[in-house]
Amino acid sequence: MTEQCPMCGKERADGQDYCLTSGCGWHFASDIVVDPQSEHSYVQSEEKWEENKKEMEKEQEPSKSEPEFFKERDEKASDESFVQSESQWEKERKEMEAEADATAPGYNAQIVDINESQGILVLPGGKEIPVQDNPITVGRNDVSEHVEFKIGEDPRKVSSQQFTIWRENGHYFIEDRQTSVQTKQSMNGTKVNGENISGELKKELHDSDKIEFACISGCIATFQVK
Repeated sequence: MTEQCPMCGKERADGQDYCLTSGCGWHFASDIVVDPQSEHSYVQSEEKWEENKKEMEKEQEPSKSEPEFFKERDEKASDESFVQSESQWEKERKEMEAEADATAPGYNAQIVDINESQGILVLPGGKEIPVQDNPITVGRNDVSEHVEFKIGEDPRKVSSQQFTIWRENGHYFIEDRQTSVQTKQSMNGTKVNGENISGELKKELHDSDKIEFACISGCIATFQVK
């Protein structure tokens, strides 16, 4: 009876000690009984065959091509570079912030409120003059058409430049003397809430303050903050 390979099932060729099937290579036991340890030799042969088979399969596995190797290497390096770059960026950002704080220790940013209040000078008769940063003068031409002067009150008592008024750092001021826009002090004086300010340094104005022109009781303006 022809012997068959116990692994692949192919018939054993006469005189062949190993199976000729590709990838098999089974070692057949010898026809001659060599010694009582033949069973042990058979086990060893089977283990040897298994070892040879694994080596052959390993050799037949397709190895990674050189481009694939470099691609994986570059991708890994790119990931590492990205992590390092992000970490370095965060470090530099913190250093820049710390440096900016150190270079301006006493700086306080001024917050500008777009809804900042507006000072308005309401003249007799209701005319309104917005008070801005640039100083302006207020005088006879601003009030003569709107003031009902009493008998004996001469409108000419009001100077053509009665006083100067302006805004400075969010505050409002009035001054009756020579200024950058007023050539000289008014002739008959200016009062704020009954106090004569003529010839004095600038006086700060507050909401509802009353400004009297040339001591004429009917010629009084009101300062308002809106």
